[in-house]
Amino acid sequence: MPRRISRTEFLEARQAQRLDLAAAKADPVFRQKVEAAGLSLDELDKLDLYERDGRLEGPRELRALFDLLKGLERGGAADTLTVKPLGWSFGPVERALDALDGRFEASAGSGPLPALTEAGRARLPLSAAVGRGAPNRSDDVRLVQSRLKDVGFEVGVDGQFGPRTEQALKTYRAMLTGADETNEVSGRVDPDDLLHHALASSEPPRWERMPKSGPGFVNEDTDGFGFGAAETRAAIEEIGAAYERDYLASHPDAARLSVNDVSERHGGDTRDHQTHENGLDVDLRLPRSDGGSGSDVRWANYDREATWAMLQAIASNPRVERVLFSDATLLARATDTKQPWAHKLFDGGPVHKNHLHLDIRPPAVTPQ
Repeated sequence: MPRRISRTEFLEARQAQRLDLAAAKADPVFRQKVEAAGLSLDELDKLDLYERDGRLEGPRELRALFDLLKGLERGGAADTLTVKPLGWSFGPVERALDALDGRFEASAGSGPLPALTEAGRARLPLSAAVGRGAPNRSDDVRLVQSRLKDVGFEVGVDGQFGPRTEQALKTYRAMLTGADETNEVSGRVDPDDLLHHALASSEPPRWERMPKSGPGFVNEDTDGFGFGAAETRAAIEEIGAAYERDYLASHPDAARLSVNDVSERHGGDTRDHQTHENGLDVDLRLPRSDGGSGSDVRWANYDREATWAMLQAIASNPRVERVLFSDATLLARATDTKQPWAHKLFDGGPVHKNHLHLDIRPPAVTPQ
């Protein structure tokens, strides 16, 4: 019988692995299998979102690979690949997976993190794991809740592991790893794991309310999507300052960057978006020619030149990994003029004709 592979299973199986694209593309057998599946090498190259390092690894790139494979099959559940067993006729999905088989290797530094130093352990002295299926000793839970509160999450410090604490841990892990969906990650802290190191840090990555305004930008969110990673706040402020310096200074009547949705107060699933769960996704309204915000690439009041200036400020910022939008004219301009950041731009389809979507780089965690 055909086997079904969920997106979560696909990501978990490769979470500590990477695919060296350059080496794979140099193999004529790999090239032949990829082409037989109906894929192009250019399509694989576009999945390389992390500084164009020639590798596919990490939640975002692996999720993009899953979605590319999903596009090869017709029908089926949106989050599941259907794979026929050996002996059945090979289709595009099976051919693509056959090409990828054996190509993944352990990521650099993918082994277990080192044990915390005495200083790190003193900041979060866990005696056992905290989370679903863990011992959840009251003192340990209280320590974790206190640190979650310190980094910006609204949780009670009562020593009881419950849904609010688990959601905060899931959101925090998704923020640290770049996972798009919090239900794809664990809401559990084990001694010396990534969350333990992050929460035990003297300068831990933070969850914050996004700024209301600043040089070059204004936050016009009205439906509770005003929270996210400190990395996201820094990106918004840096992009706004660059846009003001390089464009608004000479075009004072142009629209400012208009921030719309980031994440909800506690992160996690939302009915309004497929992503925007980990505090690293930002939607920006498109500028209008009258200096306001809220347009569409198909409308007469769309300010294309202001959007181009915004893209320059956005995509040249090292905190930004990817930009989704649907203005074919500007996508072509970025490629034709050989912009060094053109690889970060992707056609987001019809849903992105009225806004820009930014993916922000996950914050770094320094082992403690």
